[in-house]
Amino acid sequence: MFGDVTSQLDEIEGKTAKTEKGDKPDREKQHTELAASEPGFEFKVENKTLALTYRNLGEVAVNYYLMDPEFSFSSNPFVSEDASRFSIIKPNKSAVLDLPKGKDTLEVALPAEFAKANVLVEIVAAGQRKAQAYHANTLKLVLAENYGRLETRDSASDRAVSKAYVKVYARLKNGSVRFFKDGYTDLRGRFDYASLNGGNPGQPQPVPNPFDGSTAAPPNGLDYQMLKPAELPQIDKFAILILSEGNGATTREVAPPSE
Repeated sequence: MFGDVTSQLDEIEGKTAKTEKGDKPDREKQHTELAASEPGFEFKVENKTLALTYRNLGEVAVNYYLMDPEFSFSSNPFVSEDASRFSIIKPNKSAVLDLPKGKDTLEVALPAEFAKANVLVEIVAAGQRKAQAYHANTLKLVLAENYGRLETRDSASDRAVSKAYVKVYARLKNGSVRFFKDGYTDLRGRFDYASLNGGNPGQPQPVPNPFDGSTAAPPNGLDYQMLKPAELPQIDKFAILILSEGNGATTREVAPPSE
């Protein structure tokens, strides 16, 4: 026990943990050492910058895919960072980043041609593939989740963004996905995303699911069944796309309102 404490103190101070001769193999210690030597990375893209955190890597490959935000959202509304559908498409641009030794973070600016675009950024290294969608926009979005309302404003002028297209999908508690509604923000930049356009919620009824309850997209990726009023109590989460001609696009996933 004292040997374990000493070893952990050495690790905290950045020293190499010592192992006494004759010690029996320690499974937890072995796993800790193996985990520390495993290559890995995480990243995020925001404010036109790619911020990468890495471990035990010398380089990573970065792929950029231009996206149509509405098509990508409609294909899989609840998986905004799914890179699998891009795997057979040639990237619009690829680059290899050399990672500085002795560091574990790196920030690089997005290429100029993607700074104002909707792009999926994919990083590949050590057999791992991760992706994040980046939507260039100047939208300031305010959500009142308890009441199912949103408000869009220009982030620079703080003026209401009217006539922004809003598309909403609902995921039910059984995992199936339904098209919920779409429309445009009013002159105040507001939109009610949680109310159906007509109909009254009835008692929950079993509804046939042509996609076997899977969260995956239907065969053509777009023809999700329309939500029925009786299914309103079964909604688990909303996925929302906001698309403005002058302010770009953004997406959100929110819980259904409590009011």
